[in-house]
Amino acid sequence: MILGMKIAGASIKQTAKKLRMSKNTVKQTIHNFEKTGRVAANYKGGRKRKLTQKEEKQMKRKAKKGKSSHQLADEYEGKTGQPISRWTINRVLKKGGLAYMKKKKKRS
Repeated sequence: MILGMKIAGASIKQTAKKLRMSKNTVKQTIHNFEKTGRVAANYKGGRKRKLTQKEEKQMKRKAKKGKSSHQLADEYEGKTGQPISRWTINRVLKKGGLAYMKKKKKRS
């Protein structure tokens, strides 16, 4: 709507009043569109990833060979010196299509 009104020749003040928005919102939307060609603002961040994609791949491979999330966490911490939660590893495994389950003991 904002861009349509701008194309039609409406001012920022007129657009804001008609759409019941702040002038700043209208101005920022137009600015974003002119700068990026999109209406939405750029993604501004979030927490940095704990594991790289390569490390996630390695975790999945090791989990398939039978390592538990506790073992993977301890191994990662020993290798990098950075602590990592077993829950983080479980999320990585789940995202990779693996389910975290306890191993059943074999009957002899």
